[in-house]
Amino acid sequence: MKTTIVAGFLLAAATYSNAQIVFTDWTIVDTSANAAVGSLNSASVTFTGSDINFGVTDGSFTGFNFSFFDPPLATSDVVEFKADPSVFTYTISLSLALTNPRLHLASLGSTLDFSGISLTKLSGQSTFVVSGSTVTGQVDAGGSGFNDSNGTIQLNGTFTSITFTAHAPPAISDGIDMQLGVAAVPEPSTYATATLCAAALIVSRCFRRRGHLTFNPAEHLS
Repeated sequence: MKTTIVAGFLLAAATYSNAQIVFTDWTIVDTSANAAVGSLNSASVTFTGSDINFGVTDGSFTGFNFSFFDPPLATSDVVEFKADPSVFTYTISLSLALTNPRLHLASLGSTLDFSGISLTKLSGQSTFVVSGSTVTGQVDAGGSGFNDSNGTIQLNGTFTSITFTAHAPPAISDGIDMQLGVAAVPEPSTYATATLCAAALIVSRCFRRRGHLTFNPAEHLS
């Protein structure tokens, strides 16, 4: 019976782990103040730094609609920031802690350093290279037809603030398109469904063993 109970809870865990990835709804991109504001998974998001120079807030950006990104986005909001040889600094501030957020990064021809944060490459071109806490792209990406390098990284951990630097090659001012995502918080109905599935497994197991639905929890949990 223990096996059945474990299977039920594994089913519930799988339901949660397969949650949809949601992305930031950017509502304000103020290039004069070098700041962008949005919301993600009930958290307010603020992105500030040295040079935020462009943004789309109506969901019409199509630059993430390629297999380089995990997942591809047919349309999306976006914030563009600059990397510079003098090294620019940026901070993403969150009103609620988010676990294992991910960043879509398009047209990266520089090095971003998330000092002290472990990164995982989820997808991207071969020229989109992740090592430790840094991600590096290549200018023009070898003539692939796309501007610079493209891909998705995961920031491993739980965060209310993420700070990184952006260092461009000499004599280059690099514009990088960014979108922030995270696994969606399951709706209450999702938890209820997983719990019912676990219960159904337990009852089904009892029925097969006994031929009826009489069930003594103390007996089967021992």
